[in-house]
Amino acid sequence: MLYLQKYKFSFFFLVCIVSAFNGFSSDQTKTDLPKYLSLRNSPVNMRVGPGKHFPIEWVYNYHGTPFRVMTAFRDWYKVEDYKGSRGWINRSLLSQKSKKIVVKETVVRKTKNLQSPIQATLLPDVIVAVENCQGQFCKISFKSGNLKFKGYTFSESLWPNEG
Repeated sequence: MLYLQKYKFSFFFLVCIVSAFNGFSSDQTKTDLPKYLSLRNSPVNMRVGPGKHFPIEWVYNYHGTPFRVMTAFRDWYKVEDYKGSRGWINRSLLSQKSKKIVVKETVVRKTKNLQSPIQATLLPDVIVAVENCQGQFCKISFKSGNLKFKGYTFSESLWPNEG
């Protein structure tokens, strides 16, 4: 009888440890999502499922394109772009760098002041690097040919417009 109790305790202890590790990893994934990542390189294939054997849904040709991560499965993220297209991209192709995409025409000013000189006008689909966003403004930078621009634009003109 003592022999069986010893094994029951060992089995119970093993089940508790395995459950704790499974719970930890799934909780960690749930609290980390949704998050926003951007393309590390281009072109990148978005697939209909989490694996290279799944058909290609879209090809993204612009480095830095931002995505909202919806869920994760092994080395794949189910993502959504700013137009609502959803699919799977391998996590090695995504970067933590903060990028946003212009969704409506906007201007870039030297400072947050609305009287500050306009440095550039951005059209939809331009990808910008984001230093920070506070209130209605984001401090951004971007390149156009050999020219580099830095300044402030309205956060409502960018996607994602959180953070």
